Amino acid sequence: MRKRYTHYFILLLFLGLFSCNQTQEDTPKAKNGRIDLSSFSFNETLELNGEWDFFPNALLTTTQEAKALESKPIKVPGYFNAFFKDETTNPKGFGYGTYRLTLKGLNPKESYAFKINTLGASFRFFVDDVEIGNAGHPAKDKESYT
Repeated sequence: MRKRYTHYFILLLFLGLFSCNQTQEDTPKAKNGRIDLSSFSFNETLELNGEWDFFPNALLTTTQEAKALESKPIKVPGYFNAFFKDETTNPKGFGYGTYRLTLKGLNPKESYAFKINTLGASFRFFVDDVEIGNAGHPAKDKESYT
């Protein structure tokens, strides 16, 4: 029986996006929070663009936490402003949430690299529930984040 490997990537962002560089037009695109990379050659870089899962007003750090909540589809690259329309509770230019993308078709014996472009916002980057990168301190209010 062939064992399937699934890797969950959770990225906490404030007013930012995640992407890698891409040089090929017909590369895989994310749909419904997933991307299948089993046919991708990895001889070039890949943008992880498409439809990700988004958890507005939630700073998740584990896959288990994400399973307990309902996600909303969000286009990456793009903005999450539409999820924060109330100017009283979410002043313009501030919001928080968790982006999630599930990558399928990766070889667990291979190493992979990720490039995160300058976001202009704080974030934490998780792979299989382990934090592997961050910038600043994501928080639920302006006073606490950096």
